[in-house]
Amino acid sequence: PVSHADVAHKGLPGSRLEIFEEAGHFPQLYDPSRFARTLRDFIETSEPTKLEFTDEDFDRLRKLLLRGGGRRAQIPRRTSQRRSRPRAAEAGR
Repeated sequence: PVSHADVAHKGLPGSRLEIFEEAGHFPQLYDPSRFARTLRDFIETSEPTKLEFTDEDFDRLRKLLLRGGGRRAQIPRRTSQRRSRPRAAEAGR
């Protein structure tokens, strides 16, 4: 939702927020010309972020990526004994 974009924008000093009404997650498809102009303007008028990483930082990031370090990776999959529908092979029995 746009409300999430507002929260992120407020939490990122110097950020820009451009809302493409009715575009959903695909503003580049909904209005390609406007999207291209907006992106080009952002690239031409923004300074790139300068980050410094140590070898330890890169190693930690590599390990997180390899194990899927996001929140979902930490949640065990639910195993259920019940099925709501029979499997295709069972349906014909």
